[in-house]
This record gives sequence, C-alpha cells and structure tokens, in this order.
Amino acid sequence: MVNAPMVAPDFPLRVKMVFWSLTILFLMAVAELAARFIFPYPEIRNFDRAHYSPQMVSGPLLAQASLAHASVRVESLPDGVHGIHRLNLYGFRDREWQVEKKTSRRVMVVGDSMVEGFLTGQDETVPAVLQRLAREAGEDVEFWNLGVGGAGLKEYVALIQDAVPAFAPEEIVLVLYANDLLGAPTFSRELVKLATEAQRGRPWIPRLVSVASRALQKQAVPKAWHQEAFPFFAPVPDPGNPWTKQGVEYSRFVAPDIAEAMRQGKFNPFNVGEVQGYEHYLRQPVELQPWLEFLTQFLGSRGIALSITYLPQPNQTTDYYLPYKQRFCPPGVTSLMGDVYQQGAATLGRSAGTLGIAFQDMTPVVRAAEARGQHLYWNYDEHMRPEGYKLVAQSIHQLRKTMREK
Repeated sequence: MVNAPMVAPDFPLRVKMVFWSLTILFLMAVAELAARFIFPYPEIRNFDRAHYSPQMVSGPLLAQASLAHASVRVESLPDGVHGIHRLNLYGFRDREWQVEKKTSRRVMVVGDSMVEGFLTGQDETVPAVLQRLAREAGEDVEFWNLGVGGAGLKEYVALIQDAVPAFAPEEIVLVLYANDLLGAPTFSRELVKLATEAQRGRPWIPRLVSVASRALQKQAVPKAWHQEAFPFFAPVPDPGNPWTKQGVEYSRFVAPDIAEAMRQGKFNPFNVGEVQGYEHYLRQPVELQPWLEFLTQFLGSRGIALSITYLPQPNQTTDYYLPYKQRFCPPGVTSLMGDVYQQGAATLGRSAGTLGIAFQDMTPVVRAAEARGQHLYWNYDEHMRPEGYKLVAQSIHQLRKTMREK
C-alpha cells in the first residue's frame, strides 16, 4: 500500500495575517529594546556638562555640544601621571544618575577640576570619598560629582541654576579653588537665568526614529559604551593650545622637556607663567559678596543647604613646589606664603560669615600637612594627589557633620 504524501495545512488568510502581524510586532519590539540598550538617553535631555565648560576640551563630541559617555585623558607627563575620566550620560565624571531619589538626601558637589578629580582615579575624587565616608557613618545620602574642569564662578552659578530644579538636591557643597577668585570676577544680573524647565524624553517615539533624526541633524547620539579617550588639552597645532601661537615667546624661559609636553597636550599648556600670574592676582582685592548673596537667595528659597570649602594653590601653602614651577615660569618670585597672598580666602570667609554660610578654609590644614613633609599636590601640576583629595573630603565630611549638629 502506497502512503499518500503529507500536505501542509492551508490556513485561512486571516490566520496568516495575524501570524505575520504578531511576528512583525515581536521583531519590532526586540529591535526597539535593542536600540534603547545600545542608544541610552538621559532622563533630562537639556542638561549636559558641555554647556558649562568654558574651556571646551578637544574631541569630536564638542561639535555636538555633548559629552555623554565621553572618555577624557588628563595627563601631567613631568609628574609621570595621567587619568582617564569616564563620563556619565550627562557628561560628568560619576556613576549614572537617576532623577528619582533612592536616598533621603542628595548632595551635589560643585567645583572645577579639583572636584572632577584631575590626575586621580574615579573612586578617589572628593565626591567619591565623601560617599564612602557617609556610608561608613551610616548616613543615607548620595553624593554627585558636578566638577567641571576649567570652570569658574560664572559657570558654577549657571550649573546650579539648571541642576537644582532638574534634580532637586537637599544640599550643595561648593568647592572653590584659588584660581576661581583671580581677576576680580564680577557678578552681573545677566547671570540670573529664567527658570529652565527640565525636558524629559518622549518614550512613545521609537528609539531608532529618534536616533535617525538626531543623526540627520548632526546632534549627539549617546551610546551604551564610552567613547575612545581624547586629551583634555589639545596638542599643537590646535588653536586651543596657546603654544600654537605663542610657542616662540614661551620657549625663551620654559625648559625644553616641559615645552614639548605642553605642545603635545600632555601637560597643562596654560601653566606657562603660573607663579607670576598668581603672584599678581592673589594680591588683588576681590568682591565675593554679590555671588554669595545670589546663591544664598536662590538656594535658601528652595530650602537647600549650602556650604563652601576653599582650596589653596600649592604655592600658598609651602615653598616646596617653587623649584618645579620655575621650570616653566620666568624667574623672580621667591614665595607666595605671605599674608598679602591669602586675602582671597579671608574675603570669602568674611562674606560667608555675614550670610550665615558654613565655610572652611583648607589653607591651615594643608599647610600643616606640607610642613610635616606630606606633599598633597603633584610637583609640577597644581592638582592634588589622592591623599590631598582624601584630606579635603574628610574636612568637608566634618563640616557637614557640624552643620547637622547645629
């Protein structure tokens, strides 16, 4: 007996249409999930570190005004040290941030490269150490690193005005470095911004459609992985490196090995004449009351606590570093330890006291450590070693504890 051949069942057209529709929907859902994983967007779309960076670092992402998941290399070749900064989706050197709070208190640490943590590891920055100290003390708090290398008072004010309504912190820790007070920075009402509404994403728009739209408009498209690291200081002949135009002049007094490192962007090319610059500007009076009045009003009206910590320039604390600095500075300055060079911190302290702002000047603490032979800064670069950042974090931790006990 011959068996009849098997005949595939002939499903009705409606069943076939349902099957293929479900298959297409399934594939679209998988593609959307994959796209959202590969191209993650921050919750707040109009907040990016690039908006607050006056010294726009080198690299391709800056043309798109975004540093989302960028990697930045900071180096001091004369000191034999470098660091890679892995930035989060908002362009800051920190873990990924979530708008929704998972702790009872959110603290934003605002400052320049001293907060960002130049020339130290990601887990050795001031905010990272503060997080560990708080955890050890059983404090239910999260610290955010809002450090922006190259920023100053103008950028801090803009950053705080945008970050506060977007992320609703309970506390701001403002860390001011000596160069923030140079040049008598003047507060202007033009710095007061209109309330910026945080723009959230539209989740109903397919991610691939959004990515294609951004790409066509040459806007930044964040990716799940970090970009290849690029140098914070661009090498010559980039116009952002002052040696491109002033190299002949600088070469007259900068040691050849230092000059070459600066040309390559492997040592801060703006450090030329560092000692002379500080010697001049540290003697100039500064008016900080208007800056602090605005911050006190802006934060106080929202019930946000403010504290300020001042970090001295290394030559304000010891003469140990001068021989190293003189390799890229003209001769003539013998010390910056005198009282005439400390008036910025004194003025800042008086203004903070008048306004009831918790304040600490790190100069005496750092001077004491330096006097014991504990050098907290790199010899050539003016940024701190890990031990220096740790000492700053410990002092801020103690200041916050004092604030809570009052």
